[in-house]
Amino acid sequence: MLRLILLRHGAAEPAAIDGNDFDRPLTRAGRDEATAAGRRIAAAGPAPQLVLTSPAVRALATAELAAGAAAVDAARIRQDAALYPGAAATLKTAIERGAGGVQCLLVVGHNPALSDLASRLDPAGARVALATGGFHCLDLALEDWRLP
Repeated sequence: MLRLILLRHGAAEPAAIDGNDFDRPLTRAGRDEATAAGRRIAAAGPAPQLVLTSPAVRALATAELAAGAAAVDAARIRQDAALYPGAAATLKTAIERGAGGVQCLLVVGHNPALSDLASRLDPAGARVALATGGFHCLDLALEDWRLP
């Protein structure tokens, strides 16, 4: 059994006038959302053994705050450029490529890709719509990270 936790970044500042989306920082509320998500992830156990995150400023900050709140060592956070902005298919590929050897993986990224992948993998067939700072936990009856 593998556990996949998909976490959408916390609320971020609006894009700059120049349209720069990548460097948008978290708002105060976004930092609070990320920390709260990490606490809820820790309470749900087990702790993630690896965190794959988009390198976008808001996603990386969310990963760092959530990992800290979940008592996950910062050395276990790995940035993957394929997660920005991402699509469900690129997330799936990044997970399959980067998660070898772990039983519990936290992926931090962006919508609509995260919600699309969560919906696709949800065993009950639920339509998942992740809010900022929201996460979806999937227990997958798989031997390895080759996702369906």
